[in-house]
Amino acid sequence: MCCPPLTSCENFPTRSWAQNFNALIIGASYVIVVSLAQILLAVVFMTAFVVLAVVSLAFFLKRRIAVRRKLQRISKTIGPSSGRRSKGEWLELLYLSIKQPTLL
Repeated sequence: MCCPPLTSCENFPTRSWAQNFNALIIGASYVIVVSLAQILLAVVFMTAFVVLAVVSLAFFLKRRIAVRRKLQRISKTIGPSSGRRSKGEWLELLYLSIKQPTLL
């Protein structure tokens, strides 16, 4: 055992884990609290990730359904007989507002 400078080794207490049960309990409780905090944090982040994924999927499906409905309306408007313009040209005219699309 090493004694601190300018002290005698006779009065220096021995320190072992068997005699210092309180330090062992405090250390173990610290480890348990830190590990539980990490687990709780991981659960919170995973829950947030799942919620964000579900919301993103909902917005994706909503937009996809809206685009499909709009394209079906355009197909009904131009009809199969007006094959002079493609759907892309109709979309450009509709969304860029260059001029009003006609059935000619």
